[in-house]
Amino acid sequence: MELFKIILVAALCEATWETIKMTWQNGKISLDRIGALLLGILLALATKMDILTLAGLHSAHLVVGIICTGIVVSRGANFVHDLLNIMNNAQSSQRIKMEKNTSDK
Repeated sequence: MELFKIILVAALCEATWETIKMTWQNGKISLDRIGALLLGILLALATKMDILTLAGLHSAHLVVGIICTGIVVSRGANFVHDLLNIMNNAQSSQRIKMEKNTSDK
């Protein structure tokens, strides 16, 4: 399960950095990207969606998970779908590894 959490945090880190980079393109501010980012964070705050808690990670501050969720949501459905696939694959791999270790004993 720890591997899954590391993969999730790495994906969130990359998503956050790539989103920040997209706010400044071709020497100017991208209002579309900033608008999507603010809307994603606002919706996550309003609904208290927290991807970290959902994955079993607990932050010292609830707002951190909510902001991460808002950033992910701001990237759109394709990104969220890809992230869910990464999470699902990591969980499946971890589960298979744990089952193999149990059966080897």
